[in-house]
Amino acid sequence: MMTQMNSTPLPVATTLLQSLNNPKRLEALRATSLLDSPPEEAFDRLTRLAGSILNTPVSLVSLVANNRQFFKSQFGLPEPWATRRETPLSHSFCQHVVTNGSPLIVADAREHPLLRQNLAIQDLQVVAYLGIPLTTPEGQILGSICAIDKKPRDWSEREVNILKELAVSAMTEIELRLLARQFQTNYQTLRTLEKQRDELVHMLVHDLRNPLTSMLMGLETMSLGRIPKEEQQHLGTALQGAQSLLRMITEILDVSQAEAGQLQLSLADVCPRNLIEEAGAAATALAIKAGVRLQIQVAPDAPVLQADQNKLHRVLVNLISNAIQHSSAGGMVAIHAHHDPKQSNVVFEVTDHGCGLPKDACGIIFEKYGQTRLRKAGKISTGLGLPFCKMAVEAHGGRIAVESELEHGTVFRFTIPDGVCANVR
Repeated sequence: MMTQMNSTPLPVATTLLQSLNNPKRLEALRATSLLDSPPEEAFDRLTRLAGSILNTPVSLVSLVANNRQFFKSQFGLPEPWATRRETPLSHSFCQHVVTNGSPLIVADAREHPLLRQNLAIQDLQVVAYLGIPLTTPEGQILGSICAIDKKPRDWSEREVNILKELAVSAMTEIELRLLARQFQTNYQTLRTLEKQRDELVHMLVHDLRNPLTSMLMGLETMSLGRIPKEEQQHLGTALQGAQSLLRMITEILDVSQAEAGQLQLSLADVCPRNLIEEAGAAATALAIKAGVRLQIQVAPDAPVLQADQNKLHRVLVNLISNAIQHSSAGGMVAIHAHHDPKQSNVVFEVTDHGCGLPKDACGIIFEKYGQTRLRKAGKISTGLGLPFCKMAVEAHGGRIAVESELEHGTVFRFTIPDGVCANVR
């Protein structure tokens, strides 16, 4: 049999108050957000188990504040306490578990020198008591899990060990909540920082767009005039750089609009063959420079689509340009389209036989800035080209995917429904 009292003397009243009012302990208790919270099955299961295994009429998960004890869970507690789910400290044995920092084992509280005046004996019929501290990893004691009998009882070592195991389970539940709360806080902080970053980027690129457009118009106007041959190359380089910057700015703004649910489609009749041929023509200069051949093939049954010509053009140009950049000189990029009547889709494919992508890259390549992790040295990019493709295709009600194998090439495939799309402007 276990002895009635702890091996360590219980603290006197002054020390008791100091322990209960310890700021670090109270902060740890508040951090759990369990005070005054509704009952939860995860804790109620533990008090039911305690009552069933130990054969006691009452068991509690008690959190001890500086002026009261709150029952996160109770099993068998008489009214009105079961409904109130709390008592003042005048009715608390658990406060002594907190201040003593070790199990409190009481065979008969009516004979206990410190507890015999406690009002829980009279009002809650507490006679025998076994309480195990609920201790955080940092050593702060939040309360106890306890078993109560209405008659004298000598607690066995086995019963004490059982309640200790249940205390570990209770603390695991509490620690999971603390961890989830910390994750939620960190998540909200990251969301706030991400929003601030995106707002700053949007503001910057929006402010850059107008002067860059003016500069581009000036360069284009200059290119129409008589320019010495030795200066034409420099002007062409400047014009190409300005066009690249404008495309990057447009990508950033479009992705921001899509994320805000503001990516609208201007629908019109779109011929798949014309769409592919125009996209191929736009990428021809890049293909010639890279020594890559373009192959275009459109099935004759591919129907006219109701789609946003400009956005699908940009999607195809982006995919074709990526395929060219990842192909070796002498290679070929194939751009195909066919009708899938079973799925009511037109399927577009852009295939290269270049270096391919690792498997883990296929999972992130459509993520915002995901391409920056895969960027080739010296390639200038926002990392938003493929995310824009995904958003534009999905705005049409379609889907986009990638299949790739290292050293064997890559296939980008997207579908556009052959019916009328949503997000119409």
